[in-house]
Amino acid sequence: MIEVEIISSAIAKLRLFAAMGAPEVWRHDDTRLTMLALDGAAYRPLDASLRLPGLTAVMMIDSVLARRLEQGETSLIKEFRGTL
Repeated sequence: MIEVEIISSAIAKLRLFAAMGAPEVWRHDDTRLTMLALDGAAYRPLDASLRLPGLTAVMMIDSVLARRLEQGETSLIKEFRGTL
């Protein structure tokens, strides 16, 4: 599940995602990506994706998104794919 926050917080939606059994949720608030894993009935923060081993929010995704306005989309995608 990927949740992008633009206007309002997605925190209330986490209960719905948990009820649906979404094992991993990624939330982006236009500044930072947070990865969360379902642990019982609630989510806990992750340093790296459980579903995509080696994929970290801080080192990989946030750094790519921070350069999205300076660099072309195609070159960013190629760079990102090269790190996986």
